[in-house]
Amino acid sequence: MNTIVSNQISDLERQSSSVEDQRQILNKCDKDVLKAWSSFQMYRSVSKIVPSMDEPTKISGHILDKVKYMVEKFEFDPANASSFDICNSLWKMIDS
Repeated sequence: MNTIVSNQISDLERQSSSVEDQRQILNKCDKDVLKAWSSFQMYRSVSKIVPSMDEPTKISGHILDKVKYMVEKFEFDPANASSFDICNSLWKMIDS
């Protein structure tokens, strides 16, 4: 009987340790998500570009202009344009 109780206590201690490990992993994930969101906010604020993640095969999104309160949509197909050309097009749109 004593062995059974001892085994159950050991099992509960392992489970408690596992739960604590999972809690730490979740806390780290929460911090990573917050950091990524902050980086996205800063990127959007500096570049005025809000990317769209709806279609992974295309590069698309919006360019915001707080002064003129305008939004300009953009969409590029990476199969039809080089990264260099897409980057230059986005720079031109931002400068406009």
